[in-house]
Amino acid sequence: MGGGTATKPTELDWQGLIDGLGTFLASPSAGVLVSLGGILAAGAIVVWQVRHQFEHGRKLQEGLARRELRFKIFEEISSLDRQLWAAELEANSFARSVKMNINHQADVAQDGLAFPTTEKCARDFAALGDSVSRANSAMIGLLEKYKIACPELAIFRKAFSVANAEFRDNHSQLFEIYLRMLPTEINTGTNDQPKIETSYRRLPEKAEIKKLNEHTNLFFDTKHNFMSFGFDLNVEAQNLLLSDYFDHRVPRRQPLDPAHIVITADPEDFDRLDRYFDNEANWGKGKKEAESQN
Repeated sequence: MGGGTATKPTELDWQGLIDGLGTFLASPSAGVLVSLGGILAAGAIVVWQVRHQFEHGRKLQEGLARRELRFKIFEEISSLDRQLWAAELEANSFARSVKMNINHQADVAQDGLAFPTTEKCARDFAALGDSVSRANSAMIGLLEKYKIACPELAIFRKAFSVANAEFRDNHSQLFEIYLRMLPTEINTGTNDQPKIETSYRRLPEKAEIKKLNEHTNLFFDTKHNFMSFGFDLNVEAQNLLLSDYFDHRVPRRQPLDPAHIVITADPEDFDRLDRYFDNEANWGKGKKEAESQN
């Protein structure tokens, strides 16, 4: 049609291509390219291996550093817990001794016997209270310092803050009672040549002794909070920070009285414990009462 002549499609010369490729591969240029490709492939493998080893080593170092930091944090928590425990025990021992001594003095006086005196002074009790508050503040500061490493222990900052507020309140009230009951030291000399003499108090009345006993018992309750929260913190810190070293876990405190709350590091317990401190603890109730009066 149209007078044109049909052309036959050109057939691919496969045999020629194969022969040409064989000739090229046998040439020196092909050997160079093959060698270069092998070098590049080997270099890529080496780079991958180095990078893999570097990442593995970095992760290993990070893991070791994390474990060392956790152990360091636990040691610091444990050390401050012992300091707080010792300071609270000393303050508690002072209050217990005064209570027993004053009550014994009243019993002896009723029997018409001689009136023994105590050498303990209110100033000593004030110093003991300061020691407790310093140790507690150090604990709160430590937990604040490591909050990015141990966010699970955040609730303990509030627990110790609440315990310290209640401690200071009860300590102040008991200190005011001691000022009226315990001996005081008076300087009857001069600043250059002091002469310290002890001035003893009269025997307290029954109503005063009753008030002493009541406030001493309240003070003992704050001691219980400090020691209980310290015990809970030690348990949670061990289970949280030392789990890489040991397979077992330390059991939590199980108080016989359900009114005694147990502080845990479980995230699901945070809101419950936070509400407890705000609504049920004496600190929270006092705060709400103060806010309602403003």
